[in-house]
Amino acid sequence: MAITRLNNNSITSITALPSAVAVDNEPCFRAYKPSPDQSISNQTQTVVQLSTEEFDVGGCFNNTGSTVTLNGISTPAYAFAPNVAGKYMITGSVRVQDDVDYDENSLIIMKNSSTEEHAHMFTQRYFTSGIVSTVVELNGTSDYVRLVFYHNRGGGLGITGNRKRTFMAGYKIIE
Repeated sequence: MAITRLNNNSITSITALPSAVAVDNEPCFRAYKPSPDQSISNQTQTVVQLSTEEFDVGGCFNNTGSTVTLNGISTPAYAFAPNVAGKYMITGSVRVQDDVDYDENSLIIMKNSSTEEHAHMFTQRYFTSGIVSTVVELNGTSDYVRLVFYHNRGGGLGITGNRKRTFMAGYKIIE
C-alpha cells in the first residue's frame, strides 16, 4: 500500500491495498424455523428444524430434513458445514412455546453430532427464549454444527416457528 501524502489528517492518495487485506467473513448463513411450531419430546436432544434460509453465502447450510452433499461435504439435516477451514462464530436461539414454569432447558451448539461445543441452560418462565453463542473451529472438509434443544418438562412441548426467535447464524472469523 502506498500512501502518497498525509495533510491535516486527510489522505490524498492510496494506490492499492495488498491482497492479504482483502478478506471477508465467508462462508456465512442465517436460517430459522418457520411456522408451524416444532414438537420436542421430553429428555431428548432434538435438532432444531431450521428449514428457511435468510441468507447462505457459500451454500454451506443444509435446510432440508435429510443429508445432502454441499460443496463436496456430506452435510446432515439442518447443519452448517463450511468448506473453508477456520474459526466460526455461531449463535442460536429458541423460543419455548409454553406457559408453565420449570427449570431445565438446554440449547446446545453440537459439533459433528457428538461433541457439545457450547450449551446454555435456562429456566422456563412463560414463553422464554434461550440463546447460545460460541466460537468453534471447523476443518472445512467434514466438520459441521447443528442447533440442538433439550428439556426436562415432564412431557412434550413446542418451540416456536419464528424468524426472530428460533434461528441459527454463523460466519467465519477473519484471522
